[in-house]
Amino acid sequence: MEKQIHQGRNIKRFREMLGIKQEAMAMALGEDWNQRKISLLEQKPEIEPALLKEVAGFLRVPVESILRFDEETALQLITELGQPAREARLVPTVSWEPDRAFDKILSLYEALLKAEREKSYWIERCMQYRSDYEKPVSAGRFQVEEAMVPYLWNRQGGSPVQPLQN
Repeated sequence: MEKQIHQGRNIKRFREMLGIKQEAMAMALGEDWNQRKISLLEQKPEIEPALLKEVAGFLRVPVESILRFDEETALQLITELGQPAREARLVPTVSWEPDRAFDKILSLYEALLKAEREKSYWIERCMQYRSDYEKPVSAGRFQVEEAMVPYLWNRQGGSPVQPLQN
């Protein structure tokens, strides 16, 4: 037999966890709500879906959380999390090791520095290549720089455009 989850009690638990008073919740839900009506709502074992959606929206929790929250399961989970990792049935969390973190940061910094050096090398190399071919030449009816000539292709033959001799 499946255990019946008390939806009103779950609303009360979520409201209390969020630190919201019944009066404040009543004011937020509208003029037809008051503290007494909230109290009665929290005593109901089952709540209409439309009202449940409205209350869940105010509490900013999924409707499923109110429908499925079970205090015994939550306490069991908290108890298991408090046990040593070898005894718990859950996967342990990753521990923080400052030495390993520092080593990882250092290796990432070194890789970044290496990439920056390579980028600088290639930029200098491209600048040198460009300065070697800065003299403009005439290729057909266009003025181009010699550095660009290897990248220009003749449409008909598929061969590089040959610069005209002056």
